[in-house]
Amino acid sequence: MKSFIRTAFIAITSASTASVADLSNFYLLDSLGGLYSVDGDTLYASKIHEIENGFSVVDMVDLGGGNIIVSRAYELYEYNFYTREETSLLNTADYFGPGTIGYFHGLADLGNGELFFSSRVNNQDGGLGQGNSINLDDGTTTTLYSHEEYRSAYFDHHLIAPGFVVSAQFSNQQIHVLDINSGEETTTYNVGLDVVSFFETNGEVFLLTKQGEIHSFDASNGEYSFVGQLEGEFGSRNLIGASVADPLGVFPTPGSLAIFVAFGLSTTHRRRHA
Repeated sequence: MKSFIRTAFIAITSASTASVADLSNFYLLDSLGGLYSVDGDTLYASKIHEIENGFSVVDMVDLGGGNIIVSRAYELYEYNFYTREETSLLNTADYFGPGTIGYFHGLADLGNGELFFSSRVNNQDGGLGQGNSINLDDGTTTTLYSHEEYRSAYFDHHLIAPGFVVSAQFSNQQIHVLDINSGEETTTYNVGLDVVSFFETNGEVFLLTKQGEIHSFDASNGEYSFVGQLEGEFGSRNLIGASVADPLGVFPTPGSLAIFVAFGLSTTHRRRHA
């Protein structure tokens, strides 16, 4: 498999700084593969591309040079914006085996040539929630944890410290701090928002909801604050918020992620927005 320079996590923005809560211009995807550029000043989303065969998209990670990794329900694949070619990396039938129904969900770039991806499996014994990794150079996959419950039904993951991600859960309006090696949800924030993605700009993490709201977010304590409402050309399409830096190779990428290390005993918090 071709080796690429990894330039982004799930969501990193372009270098153009804007005035709305220090937002830079950023990018997002809808569930049918529409790609949008969002103006950080106005929060207006302009459609700039449509991924072919982009249906059922859940998440994506930027590899640089016009290449992204896309997670859709039954497959992980690489897509190139210039050639419009896609290359399948992994499908659920091969990964989970015959007689098993499985689904891929959120992604996180671990920064070492590997991606973390969550999945869930239905089989004759019930269901499993799993955390997995894939090496993008040789295609090697590893199951990091497996639980007999759907704990890994997450829309998106965002790396906040080595071995830890924040994860947006599908249906219960929660954000979890997840240990990707054990599967332990070390901290749970009951945010009361339908979060579909995280992204980072100018050292600050933001949340995107399926309704198009933007909130700033502090992963160390779960506090969040409303920033603004997206408007634009996505119409009635469902936003999944897989924001990336420089998907078309136009802008330089910014600096590294802020690292949060305050993870100890498992706790559950109820947070209200500021």
